[in-house]
Parts: sequence; C-alpha cells; structure tokens
Amino acid sequence: MKRAMTIFLVMLSSIAIMAPVVFARAGGAEPDLVMGAGAIVLAILLAPFIIAVMIYSYIKSKMKRAEARKLLQKLAENDRTWNQDLLEKRAREVYFAVQMSWTKNDINLCRSFVSDRLFEQHRHLLAAMAKKGEMNILEQVQLDECTPLAVHDYAGETDDEVYIKIVGSMIDYTVDSSSKIVRGEKGKVVPFEELWVFCKHIKYGWVLNEIRKQIDCYQIGKIKSFTEEVSS
Repeated sequence: MKRAMTIFLVMLSSIAIMAPVVFARAGGAEPDLVMGAGAIVLAILLAPFIIAVMIYSYIKSKMKRAEARKLLQKLAENDRTWNQDLLEKRAREVYFAVQMSWTKNDINLCRSFVSDRLFEQHRHLLAAMAKKGEMNILEQVQLDECTPLAVHDYAGETDDEVYIKIVGSMIDYTVDSSSKIVRGEKGKVVPFEELWVFCKHIKYGWVLNEIRKQIDCYQIGKIKSFTEEVSS
C-alpha cells in the first residue's frame, strides 16, 4: 500500500509543466505551483488517483489525530504540559507571534516562541532579505486548524516533541526597497497546510523547532506517536 501511494505521489509531482511563483511566509521561500494547459489535462486524467490520495490522506490524518489524542490524555495525567487544550492554545500563540515577527522583520518578537536553532535560522533568513532590501508582507493572517498528529515522549524531557498540523491562509507578498512587489500578489489570499514541530525549551516551555512545508500523506504516514515512559 505504501509503495502504491508513493507511486501516486510521484505521478502527481510529475505534473511539472508549471511555472513556480515563490512566496516566503515565516520559514522562508517555497514554490507555489501554477499549472499550464498541459498540466491541467494531465490532472484531469489523474483525477481518480488524486481523489484516492486525498481519501487516503484524510484517513491517515484521522488515525494520527486519534493516536496523538489518546497518548496526550495518558501523559497529561502526570504532566500538565501534555494537556491537549493547552498545547493547541500555545501553538496558536506561537503561530501568530512567528508570523508577526516575520512581517515586521524583527526576529526578537518571537524569541520566547521558537527554539534556539530556529531563532538563528530565521535571523539569518531575515538578515539576507534585509541585505537585498526586501521585506515579506503578511496580511489577513488566519489559522483554521491546529491539530496534534504525533507525540514523541522521550525519557529526557527536553527531547519531547509534538507534531501539529497547521492549516491557515494569508496574503503573502514581498516588496523591495522601493515598495515594488517582487514576489507574490497583494490582495490574493493564499491557503496552505504545514506541519509544525514543537519541542520543549528549558526556559520558554513548548516552542516551535521546525516548519515542514507542503506536507503530503506519505509524510503524515511516516510520523508515529510513542512514549519511552517506563511503567512502574
């Protein structure tokens, strides 16, 4: 089954008669694919496979959510930091703080919301944009879904991780020093799905450690919830 789904995904990715339009958003640039006429015809021919992949992705996501919820309930009995409601609330706070720091070109605004590693990564990305005289503008930032898909409870507390599916939308474009739009489109709302990986910071608690853009059912299928907790 995994091999079949991988083949489907490869077939879908072969719809590559496309012109890339690059948007940034928090975490750096990614391609947003725009299909040409040939690609549209191919997409129509592959419609049954696309539908199958969508159904498979929905089922896998539902299973992952259930597994994560069950483990979170168990862990929260002894450790309140695993409480799902608190986790989702924290993820929402992190989401808006990170997007705000990105569009204001001030990484310090999200210092307490991201890991040390991601803080440095974003600092370098923003510095590179500033050097080119560019600024990424994010407007009408929305968060439509914030759902844990996997929980990693390690023996060492600072190694713990939570994988959260982020579904949102925003207007996303980049301007140069003369305010000319160089990437994206002002006024166009762009929807997206990402997988955000949270870890525990010794000072700030749950923080964002990684952003995985353009997630697919194959990636979702690979992540699993587990605990290294030793029963007494």
